[in-house]
Amino acid sequence: MSPRSIRTRLTIWYVAVVAVTTTGLAASGVWLARQSVTGAADATLRAQLDGVRQFIETTSSALAAEDLVDEFHEYAELTLGRALLQVSAGGVDLCKPSTAGWDAFVGSLAAPAGSEPMFESAPIGRDPYRAATASMVIAGRGYRVTAAVSMASADDTMRRFQWALVGLLPGVWLVAAAAGFVLSRRALAPVDRMTREVQALTVTQLDRRVEVPSGDDEVTRLAATFNDMLARLESAVEEMARLTGEASHELRTPVALIRATAEVALSQDRPAADYRQALADVLAHAERMSDLVGDLLLLARADAGVEPPDAGRVDLRQVAGVAARDAEPAAAQRGVAVELDATSPAPVVGGADPLRRLVAMLVDNALKYTNAGGVVRIEVGADAAEAALDVVDTGIGVAAEERERVFERFYRTANARERADGAGLGLAIARSIVTRYHGRIDLVPGTNGAGTRVRVRFPVAESPDDPR
Repeated sequence: MSPRSIRTRLTIWYVAVVAVTTTGLAASGVWLARQSVTGAADATLRAQLDGVRQFIETTSSALAAEDLVDEFHEYAELTLGRALLQVSAGGVDLCKPSTAGWDAFVGSLAAPAGSEPMFESAPIGRDPYRAATASMVIAGRGYRVTAAVSMASADDTMRRFQWALVGLLPGVWLVAAAAGFVLSRRALAPVDRMTREVQALTVTQLDRRVEVPSGDDEVTRLAATFNDMLARLESAVEEMARLTGEASHELRTPVALIRATAEVALSQDRPAADYRQALADVLAHAERMSDLVGDLLLLARADAGVEPPDAGRVDLRQVAGVAARDAEPAAAQRGVAVELDATSPAPVVGGADPLRRLVAMLVDNALKYTNAGGVVRIEVGADAAEAALDVVDTGIGVAAEERERVFERFYRTANARERADGAGLGLAIARSIVTRYHGRIDLVPGTNGAGTRVRVRFPVAESPDDPR
């Protein structure tokens, strides 16, 4: 068992808690036992003092001083088994035990300050005693009464009790250590099993799942979390494999065309115009490859979160105006009108270049799928909370079941594959830009259900002089 394992640490903590608890209980038990023994001795002494008081009240008024001494000697002899007794009156000892060291013992006791007896523990020679001293005034005469009981037997019993605890506590701690080890092992057994199962997984076995124990505890939730993580990893790896395949397919086509064009051009001598045309075709295919690689690099940087931060304040109205002007040549070539409705400012926090690319992509996408005679409309506005950018076209539209999938990388609808080229990365890049600036983007049917409306919403940027 590793000294740093959770099982070891749990066992150590368990033994430590048990050790502190049992030691505290043992100390408390010793203290309570000592208090009980002392309390019993004090009760005996108090009873002895009460007996002396009753005896004095009964006999002192009827006897002379000499006879009172005899009576107290007899009383002391009768009570000798319960306590040692000394009674003094006016400096005369009416009775006094003959125990060696008694005078020194009595001299060490404090005199009672009032009518209540004073209890103390003190030795007579080497033997421990518990003593009670009281002052009594009966029939106008003052008495000092001292009673003492031996604590030797009680102390011997307490000593044996303490040694018994000292002998028992290590045994209890060993049992606690064994129990803690067994309990921690049983408690962590599912975790060990899950660890072995996860360690055995490879990138080709992400479809496997760990066994989820029954119940609703921390281990069950850990197993469920492992399975959720494996599901996400499986999905991510599948997505990576799909994207790699799609990217390879998209790149293979222009590479094959470049190679074929070059091979045909070099297969025999040709006029300079043919070579020039072949180079133009190679350049067009290379530009397509360059655009595709640039799009993939942009998405990879967005996924990795290494895009440079943009904290500027950008007005979507100005960005949309630039995009509308830039799109006019392509729109005129396709016979499509571009309209701009941006009458109020729409400030957002973001980068000017990414936002210009976003609007340009959306407008270019709308132009591709809009027939001649159609309209592409750019609408910009803002309220107190959001800035809105809508690109509306009168084109072929997108089926309801495909409106979310078009944001996937390399995904193209059947109509899109028939009508336009491209790799299917435009809307994926658009979503990455929108997400980067804490916005949202979605597709809905266009005006009166015709065409498509791409809706983009961003949080409104606060004015620099806003008191908030």
